This record gives sequence, structure tokens and C-alpha cells, in this order.
Amino acid sequence: MKASATSIESALCFDFISGVVTAMCEVKSNAEGSEISMGGASSKGIVWMGDTLGKVTLFRVADYSRVGGDDGEGDFEGVVGYVGAVVAIRSLTPLPLVAVAFSSGRLFLCNEKSPAPLTELGKSQVIHCLVSRESDEEG
Repeated sequence: MKASATSIESALCFDFISGVVTAMCEVKSNAEGSEISMGGASSKGIVWMGDTLGKVTLFRVADYSRVGGDDGEGDFEGVVGYVGAVVAIRSLTPLPLVAVAFSSGRLFLCNEKSPAPLTELGKSQVIHCLVSRESDEEG
């Protein structure tokens, strides 16, 4: 499949990201047989990109378009105060949740469809990375 110049250009030029990208994670919809549908287009995958300014930006894998508008939804500092740079983003499959860790040691849970924080899991001195493990055990 030959990519058009427009898609290559849009993939390489993320004008909507303010800082330097420090973390990325592809998040797929966890609802069986469903796709993430936002803004009239749907995709099986959304890439979450975190930057040095504590912002998380989402874009569709299918067409590299940005998810959401310029409403500051992914601006953690604007919502919860100082967080520092994003150091890790991890999808918590099979749950519809995404964990976002910051250089300040703060860790947040978000819904898979929005970078708005649902809850803060805690604060430590520093977080360098996140790891999770899927389990088929119930309970």
C-alpha cells in the first residue's frame, strides 16, 4: 500500500503537540467487537502521546487525525496542578482504563476514550516507568 504525501506529512508533523514527546501508547477499545468512535470517525486504535509539558494528546492510528479539540482536556497541569513531564502511558487491558505517570511521581487513571483524569492513584518521589500484566484469573 502506497502512502500519499499528505498522510506522511501529517504523520511526521504534529503541530498540535506543544512540548517534546516523552511517552506513547496505542490504546485499543476494550469493548468486545466495538471500535472507538470519536468525532464521526472510528478506529480500532488511538495513540496517546505525552509530552514534557504534562499534556496528553490523542490521535487515530487509521488517519493520524487528532482526537478531540483544543479544549485542554489532556492538559493535566491545568486540571490537577503541577505534574511535570509525562514519563509513561500504559493501557490497562482488559479494563477500559489508561494509566499516565509523571516525572513528579504522580500517577493517574483515565478512561480509554479521554485523557481527562478520573482519579489520582498516588504520589511518590519519582516514577520512571509503568508495567502491567494481564491476568485471566477472576476475582
